[in-house]
Amino acid sequence: MNDKLLVVLGSSVTALAVLRHAASIGMQLLLIDTEQGVASYSRYVKGKAIFCNADHVLQNIAIRANCVGTYIIPTSDYWLKYLRDQRIQLLEQQYTLLCPSNEVIDICIDKQMFTDWCKKNSFSIPQYREQASGKVDEFAHELLAAGRRVFIRPGKTSTLYSDIPKALSITSEEEYLKWVRCFSNRSVPYVVTESLLGDTLSQYAFGFARREEDISSVVTLKNRPSPEECSVGSYVQVVENAEITKLGERVCQALNYFGVGEIEILYSHERNEYFLIEINARPWMQYPLSLGAERDFLCVLIEEKITHLQRAPRKLNWIDFSSDLYLCFSRSVGYVRTGRLGWFDYIKSLVTIDSCAVFSWQDPMPFVKSLLK
Repeated sequence: MNDKLLVVLGSSVTALAVLRHAASIGMQLLLIDTEQGVASYSRYVKGKAIFCNADHVLQNIAIRANCVGTYIIPTSDYWLKYLRDQRIQLLEQQYTLLCPSNEVIDICIDKQMFTDWCKKNSFSIPQYREQASGKVDEFAHELLAAGRRVFIRPGKTSTLYSDIPKALSITSEEEYLKWVRCFSNRSVPYVVTESLLGDTLSQYAFGFARREEDISSVVTLKNRPSPEECSVGSYVQVVENAEITKLGERVCQALNYFGVGEIEILYSHERNEYFLIEINARPWMQYPLSLGAERDFLCVLIEEKITHLQRAPRKLNWIDFSSDLYLCFSRSVGYVRTGRLGWFDYIKSLVTIDSCAVFSWQDPMPFVKSLLK
């Protein structure tokens, strides 16, 4: 692999996981981002990190793309959209983009397109109404009047406004109207769905890499935080679940997906049903669990022949220390502090950790730098 260059777009914790993986299989590396993040302190990209605006990315790749193969992978939605918009120019340079087609990217980042696609392909999702239907307020009122919660989310994955949350669980008519005004005043389209938070839920993710009919995958269970927090996992475990694997592979096949991705899935114990929630069309924060589970996602995408077997994964536990400490001991949430999580169970969970978001004995500087900030 030492004749192949991987251009990692982004310098977040996710980018750190990807570049560590690429270094472990002997790929050359180039990291590019608009600002310096935790991944830029890795020893694997020392002298190989560039910080520039998006207009200069093509030029910087061209200067360093002197290998037999140049591969580009996005590690955030910002860079995923960049590859979508610059696809023609990048392909003209014979670079390989490790991401799905533009059509699939749009389905994954546009909530309305995603819900329409799920409905068309008979995948279970929570009940929903889009703003354009003209029936969204009536739908929300019916759910709230019946004692159900509703979710309101931006129509697209990200928004320019920092005060617009990724998702909101709403329990009252007054709260709903307040947020509708907030979205409307900023001309941000929104989608309203039935909230499943009244059910007993398990939070799963299907992480995968797929090229044509070759697919490698890992199933994870988010143990912390609880679904009510509507937040990124801080303590996540690799599990075996044949139903999740079957569902994830069906989704990938229906999309004709190429690349690395993560499918978020909720299981309602009362309804005995799995619901698709979201597809992240790029590597995700818990990407290191794929390596611990002996899944080589980059090789699936890059190697001409797939020689690995999909063995049963080892049981692994991953933690983001900073987020988990806040979750367990902060005044606002404080799972341990308030007794929602017992001390014994908390300490037991720490003892079983196999993988960390930032810390690595072989590559300690990102962790050291994160402590100093």
